[in-house]
Amino acid sequence: MMQPVRITLTLACLLLAACGGPVPQATPALPSDGLAATDPCATRLHDISGTMLMYYLLNKKLPERLDLLRPLADAGTELNFTCPASGKPYIYAPGDTAVPVSERRLVLYDATPAHHGLRWGIVAAPAQGDQPMSLWVEPISDAALREFLQGSPPAR
Repeated sequence: MMQPVRITLTLACLLLAACGGPVPQATPALPSDGLAATDPCATRLHDISGTMLMYYLLNKKLPERLDLLRPLADAGTELNFTCPASGKPYIYAPGDTAVPVSERRLVLYDATPAHHGLRWGIVAAPAQGDQPMSLWVEPISDAALREFLQGSPPAR
């Protein structure tokens, strides 16, 4: 009976890490109207990142395809893999689908900069010490996107 509680607490810790990860200094500021807290795209990506962490916990790798996350979504939550602003599907770039080795990397992002010239994305960071792999949602400028795609994440 204690085991389910332990698993639930572990999952809760992992989900908190996904939603509360550090925001790099290179992240551009969004308008002061609180868009980051209320943007439907960011909300979708938070749902997806939490489910990605659950998938990783169970499989020790990121999913090869986003649709593999659907069975793990919270009850009543339908994962949607399109940006509500542009209507375009998110771009999923899991790499080798294993945990990132040494640097943070962009694993999912908007196809277009439909949010005041920015894109929302999910960034992954490797496990370090006693900290598990973490995912967080952040706004991505076109310059930061180019850096991620070239394999050198923007400086923190």
